[in-house]
Amino acid sequence: MLLAMKTDKIKKTTRVYVPDALRSGEEIALPERSVHHLRNVMRLQEGDAVRLFNGQDGEFLGVVTTLSKKSTHVRLAEQTRAQPPKPARTHLYFAPIKKNRLDFLIEKAVELGASDLHPILTQNTETRKINEARIQVQMTEAAEQCERLDLPTLHA
Repeated sequence: MLLAMKTDKIKKTTRVYVPDALRSGEEIALPERSVHHLRNVMRLQEGDAVRLFNGQDGEFLGVVTTLSKKSTHVRLAEQTRAQPPKPARTHLYFAPIKKNRLDFLIEKAVELGASDLHPILTQNTETRKINEARIQVQMTEAAEQCERLDLPTLHA
């Protein structure tokens, strides 16, 4: 079924970042954040195709085998893209700014290929605290949306 999908149709399937190792034929349990997104936002059903990536093994096409309120499992079928070699590292140093602007900054940094994000405090920085968990989620969502196969590193 999945092997016969056309390339343009594969590109339209939902992408999900998973921290686990990916190999053809294995069944993967998706993170809780992804369960809600696939079930309630994307309204996927059992048997639907989904693409998974982890930043190390490339991108794999899979089929949703179990979809419940608490868990979702995907059986991996085939690799659609191999993990490219890591390019030169691109560091972005930024002073934390107001929430909405920071969201935009993180999203664009991921889309443009930044490999390392460094929040720094300056003399005139108004926002002194950043929510690292929120930034991690934003980086993951931006990578899923822009077809990037890896995630940047957020430094302390």
